[in-house]
Amino acid sequence: MCRSRHPNCLQCVRDPYCGWDKDLNLCKPYVRGLLQDVTRATKNVCFNRERKKSLEVHWGQSVHLSCPIRQCQQEVLGLGPVEWYHYKQDKGKYQIMPQKKTYIHSSDLGLVIMSISEDQIGQYYCIVDGTKLFSYNITIASKSCNSPSQYEYKKIYSDWCNEFEKYKTTMKLWQRNQVKCQNPHPNDVTYHADPPNL
Repeated sequence: MCRSRHPNCLQCVRDPYCGWDKDLNLCKPYVRGLLQDVTRATKNVCFNRERKKSLEVHWGQSVHLSCPIRQCQQEVLGLGPVEWYHYKQDKGKYQIMPQKKTYIHSSDLGLVIMSISEDQIGQYYCIVDGTKLFSYNITIASKSCNSPSQYEYKKIYSDWCNEFEKYKTTMKLWQRNQVKCQNPHPNDVTYHADPPNL
């Protein structure tokens, strides 16, 4: 019951009937040796206990990152708001604020990253009351998935136009052949009904 009710350490340690198994990263019915902090006396009890996931995405793809916390439990346990952070080596760690074309906070307390590019790769953290609940490492699938250069774009577009022209020519030829097949050929032999009996 604890496992299905509390998908993260922070919620789990505040439930008097549950405790966090730091080896398995799971919430279990409380027994001695599990992490628990019902009175909130131990600072950073869940430090470095977040779940982690690596995502390999394609350039331009949109991704939904979920945070393992339910809004109703957040209120019952008196937890603060969910905050999302992004860490990239060249920029450091910063809080993500909603932006229509880049980041959208979802109704399930998650984060949607719109049209991923090089700027959006890196670490993403779902944080509540200063504790990481989930960590995502986002990378772009391969170098070939980077935004094409202007030269590459023009070449691909030109190749596509040539293929389309071939298609149109082939389609016209096919249509002419269809018309020919519908008209009888002068050498075609036509059969009539059986001759009358004499």
